[in-house]
Amino acid sequence: MAAAYKTCKSYPEVTVQISPATCEVNGYEWASDADDFATTCAAVSGVFTPAVTESETTRTCANDNGRCCNHYNKREDSHRTTLIILLKTPYAIGTIAALFLHLLLPEDRVLDEEKEGYPRAFSDGEIAYES
Repeated sequence: MAAAYKTCKSYPEVTVQISPATCEVNGYEWASDADDFATTCAAVSGVFTPAVTESETTRTCANDNGRCCNHYNKREDSHRTTLIILLKTPYAIGTIAALFLHLLLPEDRVLDEEKEGYPRAFSDGEIAYES
């Protein structure tokens, strides 16, 4: 939901890793994101430094499950939902296209019927002769 941020009042917070966990052994240091890194570092008699994280507000989805907003503006969200439904429904798309075409395309010229039938005149004054 890329445009969901336009209808959102409050955004979720995510934990961001500033620096990874490190282990120092005999002057050598390596980093890892593994869950068991602390026990591995202790097993080799190293000095473990945990990862540094902080919480920040995100304007994109916080996870792959669609958690993009904590609280929506109901009015803006209903307008957005209405527009999405209109644009995803083929009948609505056809109706909107027909309305635009009706406004853009010129009307057909209408023949004015004479009482006797000959000659017939168009509404703009031209005369059409039947053969």
